[in-house]
Amino acid sequence: MPSTTRSPSPPPAAEQPVQKKPKVVFRASATTIVRPHPLGIKPSGNALLAGATAQRTKTLGPLLGQLPDEVLMTIIQEITDPKTLLALGHVCKCLYGFCWTDELWKHMVHRYKKEPERWHGSWRNTFWNHDPTETDTAISCKDMLFSDLLYRPFQITQLDYNRIVKRVLEEEPTKGLIPTFPETAMTPEKFAAEGWHNKPFMLDLARPAASWTVSDLVDRFSDVIFRQEYMDWKLQVYNQYMQKNQDEAPLYLFDCRSDAMNGPLKTEYRVPISDVIGDERDYFTALGDLRPDHRWLILGPARSGSSFHKDPNATCAWNSVITGHKYWVMFPPTSGSGNSTNTPGIPASQGPPPGVTTDDEESEVTSPCSIGEWFLSGYYDEARQRDDFLHGVCGPGQMMYVPSGWWHLVVNLDECLALTGNFVPAVKLGLVFDFLKNKYDQISGFKVGKVKRALAAQQDTSSLDVRDFDKDDDDECNDTEVYSKIYSLFYDKLNAYASGKTGINNTSSSTNTALTPEEQEKKQHDIEAALQELARLEKKRASHEHQLNNGGRSDEWQKLVDTAEAGSFSFGFDFE
Repeated sequence: MPSTTRSPSPPPAAEQPVQKKPKVVFRASATTIVRPHPLGIKPSGNALLAGATAQRTKTLGPLLGQLPDEVLMTIIQEITDPKTLLALGHVCKCLYGFCWTDELWKHMVHRYKKEPERWHGSWRNTFWNHDPTETDTAISCKDMLFSDLLYRPFQITQLDYNRIVKRVLEEEPTKGLIPTFPETAMTPEKFAAEGWHNKPFMLDLARPAASWTVSDLVDRFSDVIFRQEYMDWKLQVYNQYMQKNQDEAPLYLFDCRSDAMNGPLKTEYRVPISDVIGDERDYFTALGDLRPDHRWLILGPARSGSSFHKDPNATCAWNSVITGHKYWVMFPPTSGSGNSTNTPGIPASQGPPPGVTTDDEESEVTSPCSIGEWFLSGYYDEARQRDDFLHGVCGPGQMMYVPSGWWHLVVNLDECLALTGNFVPAVKLGLVFDFLKNKYDQISGFKVGKVKRALAAQQDTSSLDVRDFDKDDDDECNDTEVYSKIYSLFYDKLNAYASGKTGINNTSSSTNTALTPEEQEKKQHDIEAALQELARLEKKRASHEHQLNNGGRSDEWQKLVDTAEAGSFSFGFDFE
């Protein structure tokens, strides 16, 4: 007999709960491109539909055809003779696609022609000094070559960071946005007492840090050699490169030693908020000529920039944009770094940035090979979901402040010219003491000849070979024995500066601006406070290491365990 149980009637339409539409969140990793690869190369997944495996084996042969792309490219990268690489690319279409890879020819340019006289639109053409013409035709590998290894770099070159950043700011206009102030609002008191030394911020400058334009600099210094990462080129050649390149990670001009930066340009810019971060507030000035390079001119095309890193030697940094726009992504110091911040308004760190892994001491850092890879691999989308994610766009006439220990990634949204500098304010001096004393294997930038000469002046060279050290002035120090003595050098020079024995750049106070008695007292107070902070950090680190040695148990818990094992365990409640 059929059941007479009736299904409940649905509630009236007015009583039905309103179904909320899921929020549409823009995903940078889903960014697509329309333009095809110049050689017709497609991602590996397309090979399944095209049945290309047999064709690949046929054209490459039974041996090479079975090799994974990564192995085949590793073999090709071992070729150091350019004519051999060129000839290999003409064996078949597949090998042409591999040997056409511009990164291979970039290494050839670096190996044989470190200073090209002209940029010809690609590394391959620049190496052969060939101007492309309308009759130049690339060999098509369409329906022949399906390779993520070869397609991915091209995909990254098509990323439109402007579009990505615009969409993100439209959807989440306030989430994690780095605050901005007028330059006049950031006083020494606000910086130190209100905790802004621990927080990234941007400033709208009262006047630009410099009045340069890229075209003006090219006109003035066209034949001057500037440093672009590991390349040294004339500025006019780098400008040609900026206008037309298809590198996955474009070369970034980062220069501090050119004749321009050590000459005319040195007096043509100002340090913003100098009463907060100027030379007289910067404790690394006490090092004098022993100090690592700390002021740079930065120039790069759209898509160039710096992947995640921290500033060296626990220093803070300022970055002032002159022309163009920079997009910043930042994360606070991790709790294990000794530099974690409990500043109000800054979320607690959730660890290194997505995609970045480190060891316990953060001396070894592993991250994606390029900024574009970080965006396309989903790490940027993951980063935006974290509470400790900060970001912002810094444009012309603005300055970004980067606190010590903060992770940051920077990408140029367009052609961008900027100035940057590292400094050590009083409130961060204890962190720098701790870094130089206890993490000396991570120190960078000091020149071995200068350090050894300073040690010789102190007669602290008992365990060092100081013969002919003047010849090594331009070599970066990589000797941990030398590194281990930099803290004592800095401390001694700082005391000499604070006591009025030397001037602001560690030269004789009779030839430099000496400190007033009030300033000397202030500097000595800052040093004492830094020593107390150093002691606190060392005690905290020792306690953490002791806890790790106890299997993660605190001392109080260990006492309870020991008592229980002795047969007299008690919670310690006092009942009367």
